[in-house]
Amino acid sequence: MKENIEKMDQIINTNGEYFYSSHYLVFKLLFGTEKNQRFLASLLFSIFGGKLEDYDDLRYVDSQNVGESVDEKTIGMDIFVEDKNGRLINLEMQNYLQEGLAERMLYYGFRLIVSQSMKGKSYAELKPAVSIWILNSIAWTNDDQIMHRYIVMEENNLQSLSELVRIISLEPDKIVVDELPNIGSEPPGIEYWLAFLRAQSKEELMAIAEKSMTIEQAWNLMNDYNASFADRLRGMSIFKGKQDIVSLKADVRIAKQEGLEQGLQKGLQQGAQQSKREIAQAMLAEGMDTGTIQRITGL
Repeated sequence: MKENIEKMDQIINTNGEYFYSSHYLVFKLLFGTEKNQRFLASLLFSIFGGKLEDYDDLRYVDSQNVGESVDEKTIGMDIFVEDKNGRLINLEMQNYLQEGLAERMLYYGFRLIVSQSMKGKSYAELKPAVSIWILNSIAWTNDDQIMHRYIVMEENNLQSLSELVRIISLEPDKIVVDELPNIGSEPPGIEYWLAFLRAQSKEELMAIAEKSMTIEQAWNLMNDYNASFADRLRGMSIFKGKQDIVSLKADVRIAKQEGLEQGLQKGLQQGAQQSKREIAQAMLAEGMDTGTIQRITGL
């Protein structure tokens, strides 16, 4: 558990704000946007196989599944797409150990089936669904396999009842980057994508990027994003800091005029808190999660 928390906390480096590929913002940037769907197509190809063109024309679906009643549990999927064959695919990045994670994986998988409108249709028309979970630092078995596939099976003879719902778990921590050969322009296997997603430093990211042209393209995209975000954040902080000084001076003058020491202290505190709140609001607008914002601002 401690190792997982440390991975989540490893966001700020010596050069300023930096998000790694397993972070929500970068994960969504690489795999959750239509303009970058070539990376999601490559990742899905590395999982399912077939032909790379099988993953052309992925359709992004609203990932906020609100349910049909006020008592039904609301879920927000990281990435939710439908391929050109009608298969529903959910992709989740799980960065920390969570109680009931196995049950959550099952819930997401079957929710993909339940969410399909069926009135007046046959159950045979249900679209197949796959829920894929990338599990950082969480090993489900004692074997060396990096991928495990789950379907509904009969308990005694392990005969498959249905493959309508599939759940796939991926374990990046079993990958050794140094053992991966350079593949150049060839489509990267799942080992390369998982190594990229588990990397927690620029050096690790660059090492895996050197082995695959596709991974290198993803690395360049996320590195540019991090640089631009850091610049925006620093610029925003400097600007807000100047505004904060003006605000604090005004509060000091008012407090002195009123002759209230308590008012002075309150003015200083309010000015500082207001600046932090404005920065936090800007971070929220960028899509940062609340936990990260709390760690940065102290709010």
